[in-house]
Amino acid sequence: MNKINWTPEIYYQEDNEGLTKGLPFINVQEGYDMPGMLFVYEARDIEEEENELEKEIILRSYVNMDILKQRLDIETLNKVRNVLGLSSLLEAQESGSKINTKITENLKEGK
Repeated sequence: MNKINWTPEIYYQEDNEGLTKGLPFINVQEGYDMPGMLFVYEARDIEEEENELEKEIILRSYVNMDILKQRLDIETLNKVRNVLGLSSLLEAQESGSKINTKITENLKEGK
């Protein structure tokens, strides 16, 4: 079941020691899928001529890259990744594999 009409809540860990190492996370309940896109408002302080502090509100959207990976051909996906400042999928997979190997070695050594 992949219910799509639900409101995700973004949680934050206060330190870098927890499960997500300080990165925000969304708790996805059983029977639900992670949303394909999140909408978040960016709020910035702006000053008017009368020195009154106001906020500029800009709607931002963030896409679930797994969906793009499933639905785009590799050339288009890599173009999107490049525009976002990411390495190609193959380069990212190779880098991730090296990290996983290092973690496995450290675990075997008891570090």
